[in-house]
Amino acid sequence: MTRKTMKRILVTGATGQIGSELAIELRRKYGNHNVIAAGHKRAPSDKLFQSGPFEYVDVTDKASIEKVVRKHDIDTVYHWPLFSQLQVNKTRSLLGMST
Repeated sequence: MTRKTMKRILVTGATGQIGSELAIELRRKYGNHNVIAAGHKRAPSDKLFQSGPFEYVDVTDKASIEKVVRKHDIDTVYHWPLFSQLQVNKTRSLLGMST
């Protein structure tokens, strides 16, 4: 069986706390230009914006998502809507990040 390699990753909710940290960690692992951070209204932090591609995306608008997926040849999506602090700490722990 052939194993598919990950081409490009889209991280929605990347202007939030866990989404921004996840995008930066994934960029370290897969390369800055292979991870596209996306947010809806809030501007990305300087660190996130300077570390790789960023797109404004409305996840409630199918055309908005499709446009970014096609533009960047996305094959993997991490969807990170707003989370509570408890969920953030648990996720960070699972990813091996300090809480």
